[in-house]
Amino acid sequence: MKRTLDLVIGSALVILTLPLWLIAVLAIWIEDRGPVFIRQLRVGQGGIPFPMWKLRSMRDGRVTRVGSLLRSYHIDELAQLLNVITGDMSLVGPRPERPDIADDIQRELPDFDLRCLVRPGIAGLAQVSAEYDSDPEVKLRYDLMYMCDWSLMLDVRLLLHSVSTSLSGSGV
Repeated sequence: MKRTLDLVIGSALVILTLPLWLIAVLAIWIEDRGPVFIRQLRVGQGGIPFPMWKLRSMRDGRVTRVGSLLRSYHIDELAQLLNVITGDMSLVGPRPERPDIADDIQRELPDFDLRCLVRPGIAGLAQVSAEYDSDPEVKLRYDLMYMCDWSLMLDVRLLLHSVSTSLSGSGV
């Protein structure tokens, strides 16, 4: 049921946000004529790496002017809806980490790999409940809590919170 909802809601969100995508793509391209999309390798379900899509917000290691605006409203994350549709990600679940970071955390926190039992998500309990730069142990606790207490209503609450946070321009 969760996968079906991911497909239906993810597809609807792509269609509804398409004008925003077009504006963002045009703004990125006009600013510096560089690539509009980037792929970052992340660890997914079962520990299998996958390319996570994002709208590019940086150039030469620095956030661009357009990128700053995209990031403040989390518009750069919209491309991850493609990952939801392809099945690499879910709308809600633990945030996927880069393989090198996941390896470092795994050495410190042996239970970290339990997160790989579910699809990673665009939004998650750890992002809603913990500070961005919280200790990985705190985030892991929230991720495991989400996995143990999962319900459709929890996903709906986390999605609504994430959307309202994005619309307000505050960080998740």
